[in-house]
Amino acid sequence: MSREQYGVNRKKLEKIIEEKRKKLDCAIEAKADYEVVYELSLEVDKVIEDYIQMNKKEK
Repeated sequence: MSREQYGVNRKKLEKIIEEKRKKLDCAIEAKADYEVVYELSLEVDKVIEDYIQMNKKEK
């Protein structure tokens, strides 16, 4: 199921991206374990992928 089906629009995805990116940045600055940084990075990538797909559908 796509995020759109759960009521997530472009603005919400932008906010989610910003929040996840901040969390990732904090983990990097705190020198968190590699596994933690990697997982957070994957989360950011997934939300960005969703955002790109949503924008492609709107064109």
